[in-house]
Amino acid sequence: MAFEDKKLAKKADQIKDEFLGAVNRGDMAEALQIGVDRLLPISEDLVERSAEFLNPLGMTLRNLSAICQRLGRPIGQFYFAQQSLHAAVLVEPHGYELHPGLADIAGVTATIAAELVGTSSVRQIQLTAADQDLLFPAAALIPQSMKIVIQLDSARWAAQMRLAATTLRQLSFGDLEIVDCECRAIVWLAQLSCDIGERSFAVDEIRAALVLWIDQLGSTSRYWSSELQETWTVAAETLDSLGKRKAAATLRGAIHQATAGRHGVLGLSDLTNVLDLRQYYEAAAAAL
Repeated sequence: MAFEDKKLAKKADQIKDEFLGAVNRGDMAEALQIGVDRLLPISEDLVERSAEFLNPLGMTLRNLSAICQRLGRPIGQFYFAQQSLHAAVLVEPHGYELHPGLADIAGVTATIAAELVGTSSVRQIQLTAADQDLLFPAAALIPQSMKIVIQLDSARWAAQMRLAATTLRQLSFGDLEIVDCECRAIVWLAQLSCDIGERSFAVDEIRAALVLWIDQLGSTSRYWSSELQETWTVAAETLDSLGKRKAAATLRGAIHQATAGRHGVLGLSDLTNVLDLRQYYEAAAAAL
């Protein structure tokens, strides 16, 4: 390890001692502040220098998730658990042994998602301002989290995360960026369902994604992103494999209309030139 890396790792250990000291005193608010403001940034810096620090980063994130649970912050709990999962899956590909404390992080993350969904009413979830700020970051992680658990052959965990995306959207009162994340999660589950032979369910999920946008866009809203373009491309490919070629062609028409042959993300000024895509979504849903 280079001298500068050792120096930074020593500083991280000192901050970790402060962090654990606050935890041991039962001061979870102070522990969270130390963890988020000081320990997490230096842990991420160390990972950029060497993959050997992925395990400590993953454990720090898992601890932050547990602290959020203690503080009654369900969105923070889910957000940090997902980040811990994303760090954990990188450990072994870089040639390191996974820390035992991260061995079950995929199942833990899925359980947190299920608990979030299991709340009888989203109105019963009282969010702090900090958790409100994490609604979109937590939703944005879900599609990648689903890909990870799908690679672990857990359709049940993937389904729990897809439903968590819906809960986050409901809590956000229809933030279109979070709708984008939810749609992506729905289509990822549809693709998985098609792959494992649940063809009817796959069709139902893509229909649900279309209806979601029909309901959320309203009469004047315009929305497009490079992520949504990829999502609808995967949806169209899945529909082709399901024999729903008319619906697939209609979705590709929506992509063409939104991009006009361009590639990449649209700027805000470009959105004014995007026609109401609901007509395509409605036609695709009708074809199902």
